[in-house]
Amino acid sequence: MIIKKSSNNKKVKSEISEYVSEYRERGLNLVPLKFRDKVPVVKWDEFQRRLITEEEIRKYWNGEIKHNIGIVCGAISGNLAVIDFDTREAFYKFFGENNNSIYTVKAGRGVHVYFRTKRPVKTLKILNGEGREEIILKGEGSYVVAPPSVHPSGAQYEILNKIPIPQRDEEDFREFFRELAEKKGYKVRGQREVIVIEEILKGVNEGHRDNSLLYLLTFLRRAGLEEQRAFELAKQWNQRNHPPLPISDVEYKLRYVYSHEPYRYRFSLNPKTVTISDDLEIRDISNSITYDEITRGTSGVTETRKIKDGEIIEIPGENDYVFLGKNVVQYVYVNENGKKVTETPKSVISGFFRINKRYDIDGFTYFDVSTERRLKVVSMDSLLKLLKSEGKVLKGRMLSDVVGIIASSVKEVEQGHSTIGIYEKEGNGELEVCLTPIPVTDEQQIVQLELKDAISYRATKEDIEIYISYMEFFHPYEVLPVLGLAVMSPFSLIIKSFHIILPILYLWGKHRNIGKSKTVQVFTEGFYGLGMASADRLLSEFRFNEIMNSACLPKGFDEGEKINFDKMVVIREACENQMISSRGRPDLTQVRYYSRLTPFFTGNDVKAKRPETLKRMFIVHFDEYRANTKEYEANAKKLEDLINSLNPVGFELMKFVCNSVKTKENLYNLIRKKRDLLLKVYRFEDVTKSWSWGTCYLGLVLWRRFCKKYGVDWKLPTPAEFAEKVIKNIESSTWEEVEEIATAFRDWFDGWLENKREKTGLAEHGFVENNKGEMVSGYWITNTVLQEYKKDAKGKDMPPISNLKRLAESISQTFDIPIE
Repeated sequence: MIIKKSSNNKKVKSEISEYVSEYRERGLNLVPLKFRDKVPVVKWDEFQRRLITEEEIRKYWNGEIKHNIGIVCGAISGNLAVIDFDTREAFYKFFGENNNSIYTVKAGRGVHVYFRTKRPVKTLKILNGEGREEIILKGEGSYVVAPPSVHPSGAQYEILNKIPIPQRDEEDFREFFRELAEKKGYKVRGQREVIVIEEILKGVNEGHRDNSLLYLLTFLRRAGLEEQRAFELAKQWNQRNHPPLPISDVEYKLRYVYSHEPYRYRFSLNPKTVTISDDLEIRDISNSITYDEITRGTSGVTETRKIKDGEIIEIPGENDYVFLGKNVVQYVYVNENGKKVTETPKSVISGFFRINKRYDIDGFTYFDVSTERRLKVVSMDSLLKLLKSEGKVLKGRMLSDVVGIIASSVKEVEQGHSTIGIYEKEGNGELEVCLTPIPVTDEQQIVQLELKDAISYRATKEDIEIYISYMEFFHPYEVLPVLGLAVMSPFSLIIKSFHIILPILYLWGKHRNIGKSKTVQVFTEGFYGLGMASADRLLSEFRFNEIMNSACLPKGFDEGEKINFDKMVVIREACENQMISSRGRPDLTQVRYYSRLTPFFTGNDVKAKRPETLKRMFIVHFDEYRANTKEYEANAKKLEDLINSLNPVGFELMKFVCNSVKTKENLYNLIRKKRDLLLKVYRFEDVTKSWSWGTCYLGLVLWRRFCKKYGVDWKLPTPAEFAEKVIKNIESSTWEEVEEIATAFRDWFDGWLENKREKTGLAEHGFVENNKGEMVSGYWITNTVLQEYKKDAKGKDMPPISNLKRLAESISQTFDIPIE
């Protein structure tokens, strides 16, 4: 069918209700949109999970106000996928002009093509040669505007080829379409997701079995396994699933994968360089080897027997490389066409808290081994040339010579971590300070150079007094959280190993010149010498990962309002996980990013609303009126002079607090003790916040000890004062509010329970154990009871309750009675 331009007099004249009925008959879910627009008039997320009701249909499409029709893609509409072509030229590239077998819709300047797929697909954006987005594959989490809606331009959406929506038979339609677009010269936005084959081999739960089976079989085929061998391994793997798939599904997928060109998925391991045993143990043939194994040499063995299909044989000699301390060599294997293929696989050593080593060979040439990040490949040939010129190598092609020289003849061996911070020593739990790291990434090297002079500074009593003088110009809740977290930041990786949140600190106020940026600058740039930056440096996930990996220190970022904290999951992850993310590179190396840095933000506004974001933040609202007072104007010059007089005491402080804490176990116990003290005087609605505040308060305790070492008297607030003057001013809800809710509900519940007894003779209560081990009368309340309360609360002056869990915790903590 050839698409022709439609004139205005050929617009669809059918009643919109006929279209709605037709779409519902086709099993498509709908969402109302603004007329002549693409924007929903409701929160449309819920329509991905539930069908639109008859009442909603009458409201939006039979009423006086006109609305466009949106069709929800994905599982709710029978696995609907729509390819949205921005131009007709792009549509013709894929489907030509003879396209009677597809369901098409004219949409503004472009065309929509409807399909149903075997499984829901995720959205995929495709760019033309100029880098402009020209095609979108819309699936789960998307919707499309449907006929007879009106485009913002005034043109009407129109069905061009009204046939049943075709069913595709590809096992992974998204990957199929991606590869098809790439063959036609398009680029796909974003990299393929890395499939961690090691995790899949452990077995998966229902909902992930089909895709995981497809990934596994594709991996096995690309590894060169014969079909029968792949079938045996897939059956073995299927028994690990919860529950296993029917064996017929395994057989069907096997036939599909081995009869089609395998998808170009990205795997965590190269299929060509692994072996999988009968019990599904996977081993990378380029894994690290021991010193003894290296020193035995790599002399070759001549193969005279016939090579088996898929067998991998090491070829020693001139092609050896030293790569991250591993012996990575060339391998030859036989592909499915019987041809010998030679390639050089490369891999990475990685791990937490490992030591980096730098071998100084002659004062100018170094051999680096990193166990945290990848390094550049060092050619064995160039290394051998250097050693030969020194007369240190007798057998030119033996790797054992190189290892022997490195192990016994080097001038000096340095070792350390890749960044500044406090780390756990190998194996014994003791803590140590690293101020002279061996940087691996560019960002780590930049930080190391920036802090070169600051690290060597020796603190004095006068330095400490200047910081204390600065704090006296502000409220305790404005400066104490900044100070406490600044002291604890060097412990960031250790703290996160306990799964304790090290929160985002956000200082905000709509007025300028009220001290929020200056305060962050004092305890980041002043303390440690690490300069402030703009928050837009973190808008790219790649840049965020690089900066967070740069040092275990606090760093300030202005213009925090540029960041949507609710949307950036990576920021929330960085608050409580040691490792933020990892990504693969074309050379098969894997780069891991650790969450070392503690970001402190300032801004004119903060837009975080989601509970999972807020529990990871300390949001400090600076005094808005300070800038307009004469007193502040008089103090502005004094504050500027103090800031200009600051010296970096942070590294002396870091060594002091490390010596005070001593061990990883002691750090945890100290945080827990401070948390328990705060819990006695301030009942936290969210238990995760109590750990965060315990960490912050410990920082103040350590700062006080540091001050005493230099003979400076700094008054540490008691836990009660800290709760009253700091926590209460920062936390959005106070314990009084929680207590009010609990009391109101208990009063209401007593009456409700009595009424229920009279009607049914039953009461949902019993004897349960409270947190003191006593048997008390407790209650089991359900969402039904909560809904009853909400109904009554609307007509009476009672505080609203939105969350059953919060209600149960409120009552339990207020009255010491468990509520299940």
